Amino acid sequence: MCPQIQFEYVSIDRACIIQEGDKGFICGTAGKGSYSGKLSVYNTVGYRPHRAHNFQVGRYSALGNDIQLLIDVNHHHGAVYQGRIEEFASQDSENIQERMGMWTAGMHRRGQIMIGSDCCIGNRATIFGGVTIGNGAVVGADAVVTKDVPPYAIVGGNPARVLSYRFSPEIIEGLQQIAWWNWEEKELKAAKEDMQGSVEAFVAKYLPRVKGLPRKSGKYLTKQMPGTPTILFFLDAEDNFPIYEYVLGHFLYSFPKGEAELVLAYDPGNEKQKGLMKMLKKEIREKFIQICPIAEKDEEKLISEVDYLITTRVIQNMWRVERAGFYGVKCISGVDEPVFKDELILEIRSLKSETE
Repeated sequence: MCPQIQFEYVSIDRACIIQEGDKGFICGTAGKGSYSGKLSVYNTVGYRPHRAHNFQVGRYSALGNDIQLLIDVNHHHGAVYQGRIEEFASQDSENIQERMGMWTAGMHRRGQIMIGSDCCIGNRATIFGGVTIGNGAVVGADAVVTKDVPPYAIVGGNPARVLSYRFSPEIIEGLQQIAWWNWEEKELKAAKEDMQGSVEAFVAKYLPRVKGLPRKSGKYLTKQMPGTPTILFFLDAEDNFPIYEYVLGHFLYSFPKGEAELVLAYDPGNEKQKGLMKMLKKEIREKFIQICPIAEKDEEKLISEVDYLITTRVIQNMWRVERAGFYGVKCISGVDEPVFKDELILEIRSLKSETE
């Protein structure tokens, strides 16, 4: 049986952290204004840092009752056997499945579910690990979601498929850029009448006010290896189960010849991050890993400069993912195993070859 967490909450008036048990393990985060009925989380990944399961919900999303999140509960379909054989059980293993006699070596582990802002998830929906549900999406009741859901899509069925979209592509793009869910309380209150009116009028009024940074301007990041794809990772020292060592190891293993550049960002005003980075600097000598101090208020500047963003489990992650989408930056789950799958490695390496 898979370990199960159940919790219920009605409404969130600020960012919320859902903690599992007494081990300080944060299994989920939810943004301001989101609410839900009963939510059940099933997992087999345990507490180890590099397999720490996690789900995240953005702002102002509505989740119904009896929703199930199945995080990394799949079986190894490519192995000789898929279930458990007690005779193969290894009590000395840290791996839950191996202790039960299951075989998972070489299997892709999908340890993260991300649900964007302004989403609506119907009663009894089931969402599988590795799935990202875009901003504004609607998941119908009893849907079984096995793949990513595009922003503002309406999906339903088993497996869930796109039935329609809430608005036209132009309106969806406008709403994505406006990102009203990130507004401060004062801005939201001032826009009440507009937000309760026509969506076309709302976009027409507020889209011209959107101000983004120039894409890849070079003003905020000087690349150490020009012409090389850039991958951004924000140090997650605050997490009781951080993944930075795991991510660094996977990066060095996947790109041993400098086929990509990793930007390791940290907040110099954060004493914990500052102290940890001081230690890491002594160990990191590869020229294709750039250590970059950046204040939290300036994180968007770095995001605008890179090709990829590696997600973490910290509560700031959903905002970073949303801004990455604004700038066309692709996201890589730092909670999955492996972090860099074969097809992604080939994609990143091909980006370098195109610039040579």
